[in-house]
Amino acid sequence: MLTLHITNFYQDMKTSQPVLILFSLLLFIVSGQVFAQNNKVFLADLSEGWKVGNTKLLTPLLDDKVSISSNGKEYLYSKEEAAAELHRFFGNNRPVNFNLRHSGASADGQLYLVGSLDIQGGANYKIVCRARSWNTGYRIFKLDMTGGN
Repeated sequence: MLTLHITNFYQDMKTSQPVLILFSLLLFIVSGQVFAQNNKVFLADLSEGWKVGNTKLLTPLLDDKVSISSNGKEYLYSKEEAAAELHRFFGNNRPVNFNLRHSGASADGQLYLVGSLDIQGGANYKIVCRARSWNTGYRIFKLDMTGGN
């Protein structure tokens, strides 16, 4: 009787294994598409915020703590302080154009964006943003702004 039960269990596992593999593969594909979609929306919002110098577009993308470095000086800000710092930056540096040079994801799932911000007067800043996954989206935790000459 025990042998029959074990045999039936083994047969059930053999027939359900392809279904389990197919289900796992489908789940993997769907989660990858959600990741890619969130990634694209985040990068589009981030690029648009830099292009027009809109702090209101960028603020929701900030983490609770943001490390901002500009020309060798680095400070850790709260989200509100970082938003105020960006507002001050855009007040002194009116964007003319923003070109996304490169973006991607690291092995641990962090997103990064490298871009070039042209400002009035002909100066240029290299912008590097790093973001990590946060609930259903991404939040910027590190921002580097180099240049201005």
